[in-house]
Amino acid sequence: MSFPGDVDADNWMNYRRLIKELLSQQRKTVNCMKSFFSILSFIIVCSCNSDQPFLHHALQAEKIGDCSQQPGNYKVESNNLGERYEFTACLDANFNEKDYSVTRKGDTILLQLPAGKAGATQALYKITLDIDAKPRYNHILLGNQLLEVVPAGN
Repeated sequence: MSFPGDVDADNWMNYRRLIKELLSQQRKTVNCMKSFFSILSFIIVCSCNSDQPFLHHALQAEKIGDCSQQPGNYKVESNNLGERYEFTACLDANFNEKDYSVTRKGDTILLQLPAGKAGATQALYKITLDIDAKPRYNHILLGNQLLEVVPAGN
């Protein structure tokens, strides 16, 4: 005779199997969450290492005419992502945007453009130079023009 609420052997085995499956799924969920938080913690720790010095730069050159009309003005835009320098320079007519170097000496950034080749045709270029550097620099030498740099917000 069986009463309501009584558990026979077959039902008892089914209950045990169901409980094992639920516990197994719970362990998988906990392991997945542990893995997720471990990876998230690793990413956060790696992204916080911003103490390393760096110097990022990009140069764009646009041919705008011949060297007879060379104005000597410089335009500087500064924000929290770095500085943008716009100026004109008389360079070889076949100037390539890869033929330059930017280096750092102390608190000064040095832009070195290639010297004109003897007998080569010269052209006036509008140069746009983007600089982002850490630690902060106070001067930039563009050709033979030394400029003092005032950071954004100062």
